[in-house]
Amino acid sequence: MTELTVVSSQDCVATPDRFLVLWQDLDSRRYHRVGFLERDAVGYSFRYEPTARALTGFAGFAEFPAWNEVYRSEPLFATFANRVMTARRESYERYVESLGVVGPHPEPFEVLARTLGTRATDHVQLLPVPRRNAAGSLSLHFLVHGTRHVDLDASRLSRVQAGDTLYLAREPGNPQSPVAVLVGASPEPTRNAALGYVPDVLSGLVRRLMESYPVVVTAAHVNQPNGGAAPDHMRLLARLDAIVPDGFEADSILDV
Repeated sequence: MTELTVVSSQDCVATPDRFLVLWQDLDSRRYHRVGFLERDAVGYSFRYEPTARALTGFAGFAEFPAWNEVYRSEPLFATFANRVMTARRESYERYVESLGVVGPHPEPFEVLARTLGTRATDHVQLLPVPRRNAAGSLSLHFLVHGTRHVDLDASRLSRVQAGDTLYLAREPGNPQSPVAVLVGASPEPTRNAALGYVPDVLSGLVRRLMESYPVVVTAAHVNQPNGGAAPDHMRLLARLDAIVPDGFEADSILDV
């Protein structure tokens, strides 16, 4: 197996061209695949997962009324464009900076890949499907979740700098998620010595990668809460790199 070395947080991560659209059932707290959002050289497309219509409580999206249609658009559909802050907002520059994005006007898919399209007003998230590059590496960014709960005063985060190695550990006794993965600045992090968690919707993929392939995680961007540049849920942007075999398809092991 090819050895994976620690990468620079400034090395390029390819922006994904495909997202799984997920909807959370609040009773079971389980995420379900309800659609696919993709882009190509001419624009964007969306289609529902065949099983989405049968999900109790999921009514679909108003912009896409037909369950069996493949929708296409040159600009990004409003349903998903609304999940990216508009450049007209006064706080836009701080928002882009807090995501560690290079350049003042990132493309929407780059932002969605880091934020998962999360909004407080609904229970839909967009899960990027990372692709393997020619060197055999798969890379993705994610915002570390739960930082305020496990590192309330950010005392551990204050010692982390961009480029530092981060570590992952399963937390099988977590009462909220049976697939929880902790993120820490020291090997084998525990809840009492962690920075936060891998987002729930990514934890299935991350656990599978941890079990089967060489994985390296680094701090890509750090937003100290006393700096006022970002809310608590955007304190730490992490980068994961894994060496995967030829023919590896990330969406085949995404477990949601």
